[in-house]
This record gives sequence, C-alpha cells and structure tokens, in this order.
Amino acid sequence: MKVVVLLMIVFALGCGKKALFDELAENRLKVVIKGTYESNDPRSWLGAFPDDNSIDDGIANTELPTRLMLDIAEIQLLDKEGGVEPFSKYREVYTLDLNDSEPFFSGMGIGHPNDDVEAGRLWTGMRLFLRKMVFDGAMQYHLIPGEPGIGTWTSDGKLYTIFDVDSVEGLDVNPLQVNTYYDSLKQNAKEINRIFPLKIPIIGGLNFNYANDETVLEIRLVFKNFVKRYEYDFVRDGYHYIYRYFGPSDWLRDVVADDAVIGGNIIAVARSYVRGKTVDITNAHTTGITVVANSYVAAVGPDSLCASLNRPSVVRPTLRTSGTPPAQCDNPKGPHVPIPNDIESYLDYYLKYEKYKENYNLFAACVSDGSFSTLWDEYNDSRNAYLLPAVATWTSDGSFTLKNVPYNSSWKICHRQTSPGAGDLPEFTDNAGDFVVVTIDGGGNVAISP
Repeated sequence: MKVVVLLMIVFALGCGKKALFDELAENRLKVVIKGTYESNDPRSWLGAFPDDNSIDDGIANTELPTRLMLDIAEIQLLDKEGGVEPFSKYREVYTLDLNDSEPFFSGMGIGHPNDDVEAGRLWTGMRLFLRKMVFDGAMQYHLIPGEPGIGTWTSDGKLYTIFDVDSVEGLDVNPLQVNTYYDSLKQNAKEINRIFPLKIPIIGGLNFNYANDETVLEIRLVFKNFVKRYEYDFVRDGYHYIYRYFGPSDWLRDVVADDAVIGGNIIAVARSYVRGKTVDITNAHTTGITVVANSYVAAVGPDSLCASLNRPSVVRPTLRTSGTPPAQCDNPKGPHVPIPNDIESYLDYYLKYEKYKENYNLFAACVSDGSFSTLWDEYNDSRNAYLLPAVATWTSDGSFTLKNVPYNSSWKICHRQTSPGAGDLPEFTDNAGDFVVVTIDGGGNVAISP
C-alpha cells in the first residue's frame, strides 16, 4: 500500500509543466551549436585570414590559425518579460579544427548538453557565457632599438595560454572583446561586457512543448571564413612588444590601428524547430528567382527587406561635424616609454609626448562635442540592430536547399549575386526578380507568391 500511495504521488507531481526526473530521461530539447553564417551546407573554408587595418608596422606574416578553442560556461534562455531560465549549466570546452570536416564548420553542428525547459513560455533570446576563445597562430615580436623611433622587429616565437588546465598555443581573445571602442569612451565602460554573456536573439522564438518528441534549438556563431589577424602593442621593462593574433572579423564594427579592444564582432543568431514538422525549401519552391553558382541564399520575414541582411551604411565616425578644427576623433596613442639609460630615446619620447598632448586636447574637444556624440550613437545603434538570417545556405552550382524550415511560417527568400571574400559577410538587394515569398502551412505545404 505504501508503494501504491508513493506511485500515485509521483504521477500527480508529474502532471505539471515540467517533466518529473527529467535529468534521468532523454531530453526533448536538443541544443546544436554551429560556427557558420549558413544554417546548412556552408561555403568551404577559403584558407584566407586577411590582415585588419589595425596592423601597421610591416612585420612579415607567416603563422596562420589551425584551431579554435571555446570554453562555454553556461547558456540561459530569456523570455519577452525578462524572465531567465539557466537551462544549460554545463561547462563544456571544445577544440575545433579549422577545416570543412569539423562538424562545427561542416553545417552539422555540435551538440551541447542542456536540460528541458518549462513548456508554454515564449523564449525570445538567450545569454551564452563564453569563458575563453583561443585561436592558435598568435606570435610575439620585440623591437631592437636603433636610431630614435627606428628599430628592427624580431620574433619571440609563438604565444601560449592556458585552456582547460593545459598550456596551448594561441591567445585568449575574450578579454579584448569585452568592449567596443565606443564603449571604452563612456564613463560606465567598466560596467559594459559584450562577451560574458553574449546576447543572442532567437528568431521566431522558442515555444517548447513536451508533446513534441524533439525540439531543436540551433545556435550559430559566425567564425567560418570570418577570421582576421590583429595586433596590439605594449611596453615592458622599457622594450616595445607586439602581439599578432587572430579573432572574429571586424566587418560589423570597424577596428583601426591602436584600438585596444575589438568587441562587438561576435555575430550570432538562434532559431528553433520541431523535428518532423519542417520542410526543405529548394529551387523547385523558388521558380521566381534565378540563383547563380557560388552565391548565398537566405531567408527573412515576409515583410522584411532582403537588404536588412546587409551591414548598416552608417560608418564609424572619425571627424566631428562642428567646431574648429575638424579634428580626428579617435583616441591618440601615447608614446612608448623610453629605453632606460638611452638619452636619444628619452629626447624622442618627450618630443612625441608634446605632440600627443596636442592631439589629445583635440580628441577631448571632439568627443565632448554634441554632434559627434550623436554620430557615435547612430553608429552604435545601427550595429546593435544588425541580425543574421534565420536560415541561409551557400550554393556552388546554383542549386540550393534551405533545410528544416518550420511549419506555419512565411519567408522572403533572398539571393546574393556576388560572393564576398574572407572576413566579409554577404549582402543582398531587393531588386525585382531577386526574391520570392514562400509560406508553409501546418501540413508542410508550400505556397509561392511573386
């Protein structure tokens, strides 16, 4: 009788919104993380890692990255009312080879551990806590002084960092991604953190239901063909050093020479779908457009513009629009500490320091100018509003498939005629003949409208 009573209590408790003992059962919510712009069939690695314009000293580049290492501490879901669900409290580390057979870059993605979440709530976004992000191929150089301001750069070899308790080749670029340059100008700069956590929208939201056997939450972090080389320099013990390292491209937020931060360039998006309640959209469903080889196909909401997938046209401000003179408005770089016991080095330092003070006064006047602040706000807001497409693919021959598009949804299918190079993302137009609208009903039937 005691056993019967206990079983009745267990079944009664299990009638709520959340499954009883769900940690002992196979999850019905599956998290998949991908490192590509495309949701399926991504473009092959181009093998190119362009130098950013932050590199300005002429050191010959020889090392290229071969691995990306990610340390993910936790993932939380957010609802539209601001509620938080820490559904993945599992720290996971990933070492990912930069090649097409690596699942993270192949379009297959990698599974990430998680728990099921409360049913009946609309989750609209997430917070992903990245503890470390390491690319190998990072190098250190030091300057052997010659005449004042002149010297020879000499390699000190590869850089090493700690990843998952081991010493590995590479540089952890997470600390450099905490802020953007614009963030660093603000009085509350220390309160801004763009990487821990990384905020990711869920396009269309996630509405989990235990009645579905499997719901997939797909997260895409753009890394493939979106990596650049950067540098930053510093002085230690009177000597000038440079780190050359790799990180996500600054396609969205421009990084220029002497910028100490590269934040705001981790571009990510998420979507959800129920396994068995999706269709694949192919050329047969989009007869209204002609897709050429070596191009991108993507989807946005039916009332959105294909051009909404483009980088905003607002450019990083460099000049104030009022006041005299029209000064450069990037923070000037201070001179390096002079070499101990070197008279010429000290004289060179003080001459450069006087010039630095003059430039800094112009910079201070510029950033306190109201019109310049407005320009920076416009630039920052435009970047914050940028979104990746929910689904996208690459076609090498003109035929394409957009996989796992959910029932009861409608999409404008956009086509990119010209393929971008490494470090850039595709941009689209809304010219006649460049798009069609497809609508999928609850039975998986596809309707096309011109």
